[in-house]
Formats: sequence, structure tokens, C-alpha cells
Amino acid sequence: MLSPEWSKLLLRRLLANADLGAGPLYRQVQEARIRFGNWVDAFWGYDVFIAHRRVDASEYARHLYEGLRAERISCFIDRAVYTPGTSLQVATNRHVRKSTLFCLIGSPELLIVRTPVDWVVKEIETYLSSHTVDPKVLLIDFGDIVAGELAKSVGIRSAEAIVVQLGPFLRQAEDLSALSKPPSDDVLACIRANLAGRRRDRSRLRFFQAIAGVLACLLLGVALLGVFAWTQKQLAEGRARVALSRLLASDAQTYLLSQPDLSALLSVEAYHVDQTVEARSALLAAVSERPRLYKTLPRVPKNPLSAAIDSGGTQLAVGGADGLIRLWRLPNGEPVGEPFGIGHDDSVWKLAFKPDGHTLISANDSALYVWDVRDANRVGVPISGSKKNMLGIAFNPEGTMLVGGGDDDNLYVWDTSTNEARLEKTIQAGSKGIWDVAFSPRGDIFASGGRDGAITLWRSKDLSSPPDRLVANHGQVSSLAIGSDGVTLLSGYEDGTIIVWNMDTRAPVGEPIKHGSGLDHVALSQDLKLIAAGGTGEPLGLWDITSHEKVQSLPLTDFDSINALLYTPDHRFLISIQEDYCLLWNMSESDELNHELVGHTQKIWALASNRSGTVLASGGKDGSVLLWDMATRRRLDPPLKLSHSYVKALAFDPTKELLAVGHDNGTITIWSMSTHQQIAPPLRFHKEPIIALTYSHDGHYLAAGSADGTVAIYDPSGPTEVASYQHEDAISGLDFNSDGNLLASSGDDGKIILWDVRLNGPDRAPIETKPDEAEHVRFSPDGHRLAWFDGTRIVLWDLRSPLDQRIYLQGIVDKVNSLAFSPDGSLIASSTMDHQIALWDTKSHQRLPRALQGHTDIVWNAIFIGNRDVVASSSNDLTIRLWDVHIDTWLSRLCEIANRNLSRDEWVQYLGSEPYRKTCPGAP
Repeated sequence: MLSPEWSKLLLRRLLANADLGAGPLYRQVQEARIRFGNWVDAFWGYDVFIAHRRVDASEYARHLYEGLRAERISCFIDRAVYTPGTSLQVATNRHVRKSTLFCLIGSPELLIVRTPVDWVVKEIETYLSSHTVDPKVLLIDFGDIVAGELAKSVGIRSAEAIVVQLGPFLRQAEDLSALSKPPSDDVLACIRANLAGRRRDRSRLRFFQAIAGVLACLLLGVALLGVFAWTQKQLAEGRARVALSRLLASDAQTYLLSQPDLSALLSVEAYHVDQTVEARSALLAAVSERPRLYKTLPRVPKNPLSAAIDSGGTQLAVGGADGLIRLWRLPNGEPVGEPFGIGHDDSVWKLAFKPDGHTLISANDSALYVWDVRDANRVGVPISGSKKNMLGIAFNPEGTMLVGGGDDDNLYVWDTSTNEARLEKTIQAGSKGIWDVAFSPRGDIFASGGRDGAITLWRSKDLSSPPDRLVANHGQVSSLAIGSDGVTLLSGYEDGTIIVWNMDTRAPVGEPIKHGSGLDHVALSQDLKLIAAGGTGEPLGLWDITSHEKVQSLPLTDFDSINALLYTPDHRFLISIQEDYCLLWNMSESDELNHELVGHTQKIWALASNRSGTVLASGGKDGSVLLWDMATRRRLDPPLKLSHSYVKALAFDPTKELLAVGHDNGTITIWSMSTHQQIAPPLRFHKEPIIALTYSHDGHYLAAGSADGTVAIYDPSGPTEVASYQHEDAISGLDFNSDGNLLASSGDDGKIILWDVRLNGPDRAPIETKPDEAEHVRFSPDGHRLAWFDGTRIVLWDLRSPLDQRIYLQGIVDKVNSLAFSPDGSLIASSTMDHQIALWDTKSHQRLPRALQGHTDIVWNAIFIGNRDVVASSSNDLTIRLWDVHIDTWLSRLCEIANRNLSRDEWVQYLGSEPYRKTCPGAP
């Protein structure tokens, strides 16, 4: 590190070699030189501090300063270095303390006190307080003025403080005439003598200070390098986590169809690693691919073939080709105990629980076996008279009779009223082999279906009487189910046909249902509403038993064949057994992630939610406004009795339980939510249909936009019109910002205008685009951003920045019919012509690749309900759908679906060296 003298000498030489002239640049360089010199001296400290009265001692002080500097003695004099004013305060607080020798010029003015602050006195006090050990003070006494004052018995009061303080210190006399001359040699010699020892000390101090400075710089450099390295490490780790999150999301997509549990776990981990758009999209894909999927059951046997549920619906047994049986508790899907069975690949083709709930019959390759599921032990020997390959077995409701049939075309009937089953009868079925058997709820009839395509109805108490046969030409009967009413019989055939039979009339009910190209199993819900059917290469189908129309398709795992299909006794759940999975489906009416509301008879155009999110209003072409309770998800009666036709716009008052309804005849009606009655005459200020309605957030204003291009603002308390604005074409969107002072309007004229409702005029110049390229304008919840659809893209603009810095969200989009911000502003939902609701991430400005799917026609509107992450959408398909898009809901649902955690081998395969953790802490 350079010494202060060398530092300033180097700067002077550089300046001397530069031909700068006397212009502004020269002055700037000189000021920079002075500032640099001051910094160097301030850092190292001064040899001499020169204090003086500027009135009469400035000239002497300047000569003394220059003389000392010529001898390379560092010194400070405020006027010579700094401009007058605050420089004295700077000197007092900083420079005096670092000076070795305090030199006071004792001019006549010294003894005259200064008000309000005597800076010379403050400089003396500061020096003496900071140099308590051997202070060096030199008083240059002009004309012995100070000496004369000290000789007096009573000094001048105004100078007494200075005289008393300086009395003990060294004085050097100068002639009074010397005030305008350079200092004498005696003065300079005196200063040199007093500095001799101190300068050596200061040289040593400066040496050690230089070393300390170098070390400090090195330490600072090391620290900066450490901070830089840490920052780079954090950035690298961040990039690595983003890459890992995207890779996990890609893997989750890969396994979406084939391994739903693994796909769910990988998508959750993708989000845990980093909250990328790809991770959020993977979550959405995993929860929406199979809307009714509730759980996958872990530890499924190899190639599961059969399943049975006990009469209480609390246990599920599944048998596999490995000859083992596994149990699960329902509905939580928790495994019970260890697998049990014959093993040795003695395949379990059928299972049946006895009504006592703990006795289980397994039809293996070799024979029928009895098991007590309480301890997983076999009871006795194989059932007497049982044969190989029994493909159908069933107990009567009392558990006193067991019927079985198989490839040998015989029906075997056992008496199971005692602990040991006794073969009671063998019947030749005449069906070329038995595929399935089912008992009626009363137990008086059981049905058997065979390869010949006929269904045989047997009287269980009179097996010798001729049975009735139900014949259909659809190939062999693959599955049977009898309804809880004892009248409805369901039969599935190998060509994919389902027939509903009336067992009283022995005739089909309605036309056959064509499920697909093949059918393995059918099941009938206990409430006699839904038929479930599954076959090889087809999704699981749900059919309405009354209309015979398909209600829904449930995707399986790569369209594996169905080996068993059964409802729980309370018909809340449907269980499908496939070649590699056992899936538990939620059949209850309420689906939190995708719930459907039905009630309108024509297109639904308008939606609105009250601020608390407890009530949803919907209206459309049928002229009705329906209200929905969001807690129960049921309609609130009575509906609003409108005397007008189409409803194009709805808006809730945020402060009162009032609903504004915009009609196609240009009127607006206000309704009470407590009475469901209109509270005032219609507002009639428009000639064309009302397209948009919006309240300010404080409820002070109601704005309406019309197809005639008019924007009217009303005082809802009147209601009276307080302002009116005009576009050149129909209004396409209206929205107030969060403080209610700005109203944004978009029109088919291609303009977006921000209106200041306080000033009753535009807040700024309009945003002008081409016609039909400014639609559905919306403010973000914080009021800082504005979004709209420009005809091909969604635009996002921060109002605090210039318009040319607006952002175009990235992603493919069809024609947009509405836009809505989520309560926290992190998402935008857009309804589209392609029957979907797209979600856009406002932070990354990207669209989530997976859309909300379920509507079958144009989606006109999509809004967020209250302050919740729930989207409501309305469509031409006459339905309203509710979509829970809260990330925590998705994570919770996916952990329920997975019903397990990644194994350590899976963890290493997909997450590498990341420390192992449970993806779903509550799962096994």
C-alpha cells in the first residue's frame, strides 16, 4: 500500500503530465485531486492541525500550511483544503483527533469569542480530550498578546477559556507584523523539533497500519470471493433444482397412464424440489387424469385375478396368480397383515366372503379352500367335492349355501350352515362351462352364466325344478350382477354388450348397452343408479342404468384388462382389479377437484361470486338466475324470478348481500340475497344488452358496460347514474382496481381506457390496438397489473412501468372468452372456445401445459370464487363446473392416490443423491 505522500505525489505527476487547460474538466480534475488527497490524509492522520481565526490569520495560516507541506509534513487547515461552512464541523469531529501536533495561531482575533459556536474553542477541546497523554500544543503568539493576557491577574472574560487552556503549553513568539508573512525559521524549527519523535512513532504506526490494511484487504478479498463462491453455488444449486424438478415432472408424465401411484409421487416431489411451471402442470395432470381415483392399493399380488368385499364393506381381499391372498382395510386402503394362501402359483380365480365377515372362500386351481381372515389361517381341509378351475362362486345372504361352477359345466351346491361345508347337490348346467354365479338379495334365486351365452335362473330352495333361461346372442356371458331390489339383473358379454334384465318378467329392460369391443366384468351400484363395466383395451365405463347413456370414462393403467370389478355395499367406492393395480374409485356425488352443477336448460353466460365465496350466481340464455350454496354445492331455492330474457352479466355487491343482474334489453336489476326479491325498479340507461357489470371494492360504485359502447357508473344507494363514458363499439370488459379509484374498460373498438372515477375522466391516454384486439380487461388483486386478451395472446402490464414493457404470456391459446386472476394474483384462468380452462403462471409468464378439462362445449366464463383457489366455469353444455386449483389440495389428493412413499431404490433412481425423505409423511 502506498504511503500518503507517495499517493498524492503520484496523483500530482499524473495531473502535471495532462494538458487539461483551465476549463470545467480541469476544475473537476482538481476537485477530484483534492478529494483524493483529503481521503489519503484522513485515512492516515495528520502531523499538524492548524487552527486559526480566518479574520486576521488566514494569510499566515496559508503560508505555514504551504511551508510544512514543502517539508513533506502532513497538515490540515480547513480553509486551505475545504470550503468554509461545514468544513469546521468536519475538522472538529474527524481531523483534529488524528493530528499529532495542534498548532494555534494566536492572532488578536483569537481572544474575541464567537457565537453561537466558537469553533476554535471546540477544536482545542476536541484535541485535548483525544490526546490525554502528552499532548503537543504549539501557540504562535503574535506580539505577545497571549503572553500579556496570561500576565494579568484577571484576564479578559471572552478570552479566558482559551487563555486558561493554553497556558501550560509551548509558546513561540512572532512579530505582529508577521501575520501577513511566511512563518519564521524559529516556528518551523520548533514544529520539527516537537514532531521528531512523534513522526518516528507515526511511521511505525503507519507501517503496522499498512500491514493491517493489506491484511484487511486480503481478508476482504477472501470474504468477497467466499460470498461470490457462495452466490455461484446457490445459483448452481438453484439451476440444478430447477432441472431436477423439470426432470421429475417429465418422469411423472411418462408414468401417468401406466403407474398412477408413481406418477403421483414424482409430481409431488417435482413440486417439493422446485415450484416450476412444469411441476405444477404435472400435479394438475396427475389429479385430473383420473378424476374419481381415490387410492391405489399397495402390495398388490402378482397378476391379481379375483377380489371380494366383506358384507360390512370394511375389508377387501384380492387373490393372485401366485396363489396368495392379500387383505386391505376400506376405505383407507391400509394393508392388513401379511399375504396368505396356498402359494406355489396355485392361482386364486375367485373369492367370496361369508356373511359373518371373517370366513373367506378361495377358488384355486386345485380346489376350494376356507380361510379365517382374523388370523389368516386355513380352516380344515379343502371343501369336499370341489373341483379344479371353479370360475364362479357365491354365498346366499344367510351364508348357509355356497354355489360354485367351472369349466366342467357342473354347478356344485354346498350346505355351509355348519363349520364344515357339505356337498349337497351337483347339477348339470348345460351351459358349456360356468363363468359367473350371483345370488339375489333374498337368496331365493341365483343366476349362472355360461359359455353358451345363456343366463340360467335357479330356485335355490327347489333345485330339481327346471330353471328359467335368458338367452341373448352376444357370445359367452362373462359377468353377472343382481341389484339390491332383487329384480334387476345385469349381464355382460364377451362382445362388449351389457343387458339389463327384469327378473320378474324375464325380459330385457331397454336396448342393450354397447360398452366396447370386449367386456370382462360388470358391477351394479346398490342404489341402482350406475353400471360399471370394464374390458380388455377399454377404459372403465360408467353408465346410467335408466337412460343407458354413458356418464363417464375412467382411464385405467394403459387400458389393462379388468380381472375384477365390484362396488362397496354403501356404493361409495368402486374397486377395479387389473393386471398390475388395484384401484379404489370415489363414486360419491361430490368430487372436490371437479364438481358439476346442473340446473340450467340453455347456455350459461354469466357467473359471479360473493366476496366470502359462500354463494355462486349463474345466468344465461334461459333467462334464469340460479344461486348455489358453495358449502353444500346445491342450489338455493327459490331462483330469482326475472321478467326479462337473456342474462349476460352478474355482479355481487362486496359490502351488502345484493346481486346486480344485467339483461339483454339494456336494463339492470338489483336483488336481495336474503329475500331473493328485486329491491328497486330496473335501471334503464342503456339501449343495447348489458355485457359487463362490476362493483368497486368498497361498494360505492356499480359500473355497467353495454353493447352500445357506453360505460355507466351508478351510485348503488340511489340507485342513480353519476358518470358516463363512451367507447366507439361494444364493451368487452370492465374492472375496478383495488382502491376503487380506477375503472378499466375494454371495447371492440380496440381500446383499453383507464377512467379516474374521482376526476370523472381518463387517467391517461388510451391503449389503442386493432378492433377486437382488446378484450376482457382485468386488474390483478393488488391493482398494480392489468391483463387483457389481444386476439391471439394474453397481455400482462404493470401500470408502474411504461406500456412498451408489457408482457405477453407464453403458450398456445384458443379464442379467450374470459379472464380472471386468482386471489393472490399468481394465476390467471382463461375460458376458451375449445371447451377448456387454461391456467397461466403470472410469475414465469407461462401457461400450465395441462388445462382443466371436463366441459363438452364452449366455456363462456371462468371466475375464482371469493378469496378461494376454486375456479367456477360455465358452458354451452348446460353445466357449471367447480375446480379446486389450490396446490395444497392437489398435494393432499395425490398422496391419497399414491397411498405409499417412494422406496429407497426408487428414490435413488429418480432423485439420486438427494437425502431420502417421505414424500407423503402420512402414507406407509
